[in-house]
Amino acid sequence: MRSAESVGPQTTDHRPQTVRRDLQVCGLWSTVYGPRNAFRIVGWCAVLVCLLRLSTAVSAEDVTVHASVDKPEVHVGEPFRYRIIVEYPESLTVRTPVLDDKTTAVSIEGSGTELPLKADGRITRAAWWKLASLQPGAVTMPTPVATYRAADGAERSASGPAVTVTVKSVLPEHWESQDIRGAKPTILVIPWWLWAIGATAALAAGGVFWWLRTHRPPVPGPPPKPPHERALDELLSLRRGPWLPSGDIEGFYTRLSAIIRRYVEARFALRAPEMTTEEFLQAAVHSSSLSATHQELMRRFLEQCDLVKFAQYRPSGDEAVQAYDAAVRFVQETRPAELVA
Repeated sequence: MRSAESVGPQTTDHRPQTVRRDLQVCGLWSTVYGPRNAFRIVGWCAVLVCLLRLSTAVSAEDVTVHASVDKPEVHVGEPFRYRIIVEYPESLTVRTPVLDDKTTAVSIEGSGTELPLKADGRITRAAWWKLASLQPGAVTMPTPVATYRAADGAERSASGPAVTVTVKSVLPEHWESQDIRGAKPTILVIPWWLWAIGATAALAAGGVFWWLRTHRPPVPGPPPKPPHERALDELLSLRRGPWLPSGDIEGFYTRLSAIIRRYVEARFALRAPEMTTEEFLQAAVHSSSLSATHQELMRRFLEQCDLVKFAQYRPSGDEAVQAYDAAVRFVQETRPAELVA
């Protein structure tokens, strides 16, 4: 006779005896090999993979915004520094917050940016503003917002904290109840007649000063050089000039004749520059100031100069030097008698 258990349908389990026995012992046989639980395991694995991808995307797009001030309490008109720091991954393009006069109630006195820092695949950017408030009270800075494009292409934003600065008044506490009007200063009233005397004295002093400036005697200058000294100085400059070395004989004689004519005009009161040579010689004959020797010396000298200037005569260098020596001798011999002696 077979038992009741052997009558029913027989099922063959081909699993390894060791695995089957261990699962039976642990009570996990039906849990692992049940058809329903297999679908559950696959579903939970899919959910786990999605969560891992989502956490990776969120960490990749982790954008943080920080805001701070260097002084939480300031007085009216006292500047303070407002700073915004944005940290984000290198794979993102982030637009950092901007602060201007339209977005804040304080005045902006200066601004700037700091060099970006890169570390561990993240970028840190910082910007600062120098601000000041002319109104007492609590000033809350606008919430800094940084926008960026996420990995899925959506436009997203990250915001930081709104920082508050307390602006204190420079006036003492309960100043409204204090009398800020002090004693009126004493006004010194000057009579009109004192003003008249002062104005008259000022006008008189100004008139005396003007008269002294305009009527004081002129300061005498140095006495002028006598004609013979001027002539000798001009002759020396002519001799050292470039005319003889460069061969400009005509220019040399022209200047030499002009020096002697100016000397005769100043020394003997003869209008030599306006006269021709013949007219000048006729005037010299009738002048008692020139001796016959000097008249003859001057005649030969002037005639030689006219030959060079008008007759295209070209004397040699030695002749030009002789003419120069004759002119010097003429000036020295016709000096005033007290100087010649």
